[in-house]
Amino acid sequence: MGERFDDRSGGGGVMCVNAVPIWGVEMAASDADRSLICIVDDDVSFREAMEGWLTAFGFPARSFGSPDELLTTGLPDPILCMILDVQMVGMSGLDLQLRLAAMGQNIPIIFISSFDDPRTRAKALAAGAIAFLGKPFDRDALMAIIEGLPDIPPHTNV
Repeated sequence: MGERFDDRSGGGGVMCVNAVPIWGVEMAASDADRSLICIVDDDVSFREAMEGWLTAFGFPARSFGSPDELLTTGLPDPILCMILDVQMVGMSGLDLQLRLAAMGQNIPIIFISSFDDPRTRAKALAAGAIAFLGKPFDRDALMAIIEGLPDIPPHTNV
């Protein structure tokens, strides 16, 4: 099994990460040329750890404080996927998932949460999430999911 990533400190926020899957390959494209991975979690230390880990694998990061801040700021474009927590102060990850769908956004969503019960998992997946990982999660599994995504998926119904 791959490495496990465990952070249970609690906290708050949203993070976006420019993404081009690379393993040991020097990056030629600028950050502006890459799709984003937005990570929404209300745990500051989790966001910072994910940002560092993803950056180490060629996924530069941008952070937000909450789902509301992400929506107020405006969705970055293009977005490769979003990684969401389930339970957060204010809007939940499930609520954000539904809000994005109502806005016509077809963004692949990966949930990573310590709130991993079968009912919540089923609800997230039924609403279109591409994966649901419980904390602690397998980093290799997450990387495999991210690398399986197209570089720039169409995420706006125009």
